Amino acid sequence: MSRRILIRAPNWLGDAIMATGAIDLYHQRNPNDIITLLGTPGILTVFSSSYNPYNLFPYDREQKDAGLLGLARMGGMLHNQFFDAGYLLTNSFSSALMFYIGRIPERIGYRGHWRSRLLSEPVDPIPILSHQAQQYAYLLTRDPEALPPPKIRVSPEEREKARQVLEQEEFLGKIRIGMAIGAAYGPAKCWPAEYFAELARNCVKTLDARILLFGAKNEMKLVREVKQMAGKGVLDLSGKTTLRQLLALLQQCRIVIANDSGVMHAATAVKTPVVALFGSTDPVKTGPLGSHSRVLYENVDCSPCFDRTCRYGHYECLRLITPQSALKSVNDLLIHQEAK
Repeated sequence: MSRRILIRAPNWLGDAIMATGAIDLYHQRNPNDIITLLGTPGILTVFSSSYNPYNLFPYDREQKDAGLLGLARMGGMLHNQFFDAGYLLTNSFSSALMFYIGRIPERIGYRGHWRSRLLSEPVDPIPILSHQAQQYAYLLTRDPEALPPPKIRVSPEEREKARQVLEQEEFLGKIRIGMAIGAAYGPAKCWPAEYFAELARNCVKTLDARILLFGAKNEMKLVREVKQMAGKGVLDLSGKTTLRQLLALLQQCRIVIANDSGVMHAATAVKTPVVALFGSTDPVKTGPLGSHSRVLYENVDCSPCFDRTCRYGHYECLRLITPQSALKSVNDLLIHQEAK
């Protein structure tokens, strides 16, 4: 017998992408269940071309569904859907309250944030489950050994449009390397702009590569600075792509160099090898799960601190990762690809 299942998707892009494997694993193990994903409109586009038939339920918490009235309205809408169970991949009190107002009989989420009484099944976090994707998988399946990698489908139409962009820029037939300059969390996650520029110049010079620079709208100024420092062979795509277009372009890259960010996980999810640059955060917890990725991380005394900005002002954990070491990782991945 099928059950109606609601899953509250994470709010951050990287977290939502890390959750894709866990959600797919739940579907594989419960193929008769009808799964609805609840999340912000932007995040739900991650799942809009899914391999599996998920229903999408948008929650615009920044505008029409904002505040307590919006939360109560959403709770009423959930009640009318008659879900049998709801899983909370968010840790907030408000998300648990929404499910409680929605009278979902089974409300499953991790304990904490003063919300345990709102859950029918509060789950204790398992410290030995180190990676965030593993925590999502355990909540959905109770399998402590499950660590499903993220997976996002790019449609043939999306691939063709990305190919047309590259053809227009005369990037086809070249080694294409993506670079994600920013990170929403803050500067303690961001490799120096001048390092990105130096790496871009070296990739163009030594590999005859072409560089695609990615960034959000609020990162456009920074990306322009990197492009100006880098010189020829560089395409600035910051603020010019939707999330679905970004995914398709990432898939067209041979390698993506990225900070610990949503773009890093997005590249991994479309099976593009990643050179991941870690500063204030911990690659054990949020590192890329792709089998052919490389993590560059300098384990300085104060790292990982998980601060948004460096409390000492030196950002040594990032500055010790040199453009030369990143170029070596790029070359290693290219050699590995050619050997396959």
